[in-house]
Amino acid sequence: MFIIYLLLSFLYAQSYVDFYSNNLQVQLHPEENYYFLEDIHDALLPLVQEGKVDAFDIGKTVENRPIWAFEVHKKGFPIKKRILVFAALHAMEWISTESAMELLLRLSEHPIEGVSFVVIPVVNIDRRLLVEKELREGHRKYRRHNSNNVDLNRDFEINREATAIWRYIFPYRYATSPAPLSQPESRSLDQLVQNIPFDFIVSLHSFGGYIYYPWAGKYRRAQDYHKLHDIGIVMKQGMSTTHPYQVKQLSHWCFLFRIHGSEIDHFYGKYNIPSFLIELTHTGFLWYKPSTWKDDFRMYNPINPQKHSQIGADALFALGIYAKKLDE
Repeated sequence: MFIIYLLLSFLYAQSYVDFYSNNLQVQLHPEENYYFLEDIHDALLPLVQEGKVDAFDIGKTVENRPIWAFEVHKKGFPIKKRILVFAALHAMEWISTESAMELLLRLSEHPIEGVSFVVIPVVNIDRRLLVEKELREGHRKYRRHNSNNVDLNRDFEINREATAIWRYIFPYRYATSPAPLSQPESRSLDQLVQNIPFDFIVSLHSFGGYIYYPWAGKYRRAQDYHKLHDIGIVMKQGMSTTHPYQVKQLSHWCFLFRIHGSEIDHFYGKYNIPSFLIELTHTGFLWYKPSTWKDDFRMYNPINPQKHSQIGADALFALGIYAKKLDE
C-alpha cells in the first residue's frame, strides 16, 4: 500500500505543478505579513518544480477542493522516521499555517537526514477561503468550523464520550461532531495515517503558548505519558525564545477543560503514534492597541507573525533532530 501511495504522490506532484503553473494569480491583500492561499502556492510551486519538495493530494474538502500535502526529506538517504504536521483545522488560526510554511521552507534548504516530514499547511481550505474573502471585504469575523459547520477539532474517533459532570454545566465545551470522522477533511487525515507509517504527529493551532499531549478527552494519564512529556520537552528546548511554551497534558490545562474527539487522542489512541497539539502564540491581542481588542483575526494572529512562526518551526525541527537520533 505504501509503495502505491508513493507512486500516486509522484503523479499528484505533476498535476500540482501543471495546475498552479497555469492558474496561479497572486493579489494584494490586507494582511501583508501573512500567506493567503495563492501566496502559499506561489512559494511552494518552485520548490516542487525543483524537486526539493513533493506535493500530493490527500483528499477533498466538503466543497471538493484538494487538500495538498508537501513531503520533504534529504535525497539519497533512506527514510527511517516520518513526521506528519498539519495546520488550520480552524479557519482563522492563520499563525498555524505560517509556522507550517516556515518549517517547509527551512526543510527545503536544510532537510534532516533520514527523516521525512509531510506538512499540510491548510486542512480547512473551504472556510479559509471564506476568511480571505471577508478580510478583503473588511470583515474580521472568527471562523472555526468547516463548510458543514462542524468543528474538525471535535470530529475524531477516540474519547468522544463526555463523562465529567461539567458536561451538564458547559455543554458547548463538551460537544462533539455528529459522528466520528463525519467530515471529508478528518477522514482524509485518517486515511493518510493509515497509508503512511508516521512516527510522530503534530497539529498546529492558536493561541495559548502550550505544547499539549494526550489525553485531551479524559483526565487520567496516558500509559506512557512520561515519554510524551519528554518529547514535548524536546520541542520546547528547541524554541528560540526566552519564554518557550509550557508542556502539559491537554486535559490538565484546567480541571474543567476537555476536548472530546480531538485529533491527538485519535492518532495516539487508535494508532499508538505520539501526537501533539501546539497552541502557537500567546494571542495577537495588545493591551496598548485598542484596535486589537475586538478584532477576532488579531486575537488569534499577531500583527507580525514571523517571530511566532519561527518559534513553532524551531520546535518541529527539534522534533526532527530527535527522530534522527533515535536510529543513531
